[in-house]
Amino acid sequence: MFRTRFPRNARSSPFRSNNWLDTTRRPAGHSKWLIESNNIATAGGDQITNSSHIDPRNLIGRSPLLQCFLLIAVALATAAPQFTGGPSVTVTPNVQVEFRWITDVAWFGKVEVFDNPYGTGAPIVTRQSVDASGEAVAATQQDIMLPVGPALTADTGYFFRVTATDPTGNNPDLVTPTPLPSFFTGAHAAKESAASLVSLPVYTARQAAQHVGETATIMDKVDGVHQSGKSNIFLNMGGTYPNQAFTASITARSASKFRNPQQYEGRIVAVSGKITLYRGKPEIIVTSLSQISEK
Repeated sequence: MFRTRFPRNARSSPFRSNNWLDTTRRPAGHSKWLIESNNIATAGGDQITNSSHIDPRNLIGRSPLLQCFLLIAVALATAAPQFTGGPSVTVTPNVQVEFRWITDVAWFGKVEVFDNPYGTGAPIVTRQSVDASGEAVAATQQDIMLPVGPALTADTGYFFRVTATDPTGNNPDLVTPTPLPSFFTGAHAAKESAASLVSLPVYTARQAAQHVGETATIMDKVDGVHQSGKSNIFLNMGGTYPNQAFTASITARSASKFRNPQQYEGRIVAVSGKITLYRGKPEIIVTSLSQISEK
């Protein structure tokens, strides 16, 4: 049996501090994997200890299983989370400003507005992404809206900073670099600013299954709309249920944002987000109005 431990303060560890890895052999030859936060490895009766990090040189000649685990851990550790879309800003002139972005992990989101491109001084407005009860929301798709007035003045230029925060506290924040992108609350900024969404690949409903794991846009006709007894909304594309090729799944928590989902039936729509599988069918989880647009 061996146990591999990671330092509590390791920036790179994707694991939690109170978990541990135990590879105890079972009768059928299977291994039980758990993860441990300290920095000790035991293999073949020998213990490898390092107070600050695991030194790969200590693993020479050790168990292939241990070496394989180390390589996997290093690969996971160096895959830093990132923005995969945006940040972007859309202005309804002198009414509201909408900020959107996509990350490849579900993190908390925050927007700060400044009067200078370097984000110095106290922000004019700070707004976090929260649910209806006021609790912070960790999501890959973030959509925060700010009204124009009283904090934001009409026909005025500002700068904004987006911060994505790891709910576990194990990774540093993702922050919009300086100089910060700008926006104008008046009429000439009605379109998205230069900080527009990163261009995402576009696929049809039937192509979605070939791109599971990607953050992309699925554009196709909505062949059916269904709302479950639990208030989840499903937009089926590339065929009707249960033979649909793809589904845009609007969670019950977000369903109130879509007051008339039946409007999408028979229309060509674009749905953006991370493509995942549910019961063998590709889908995108929709939590924001900004993820769906009619074409």
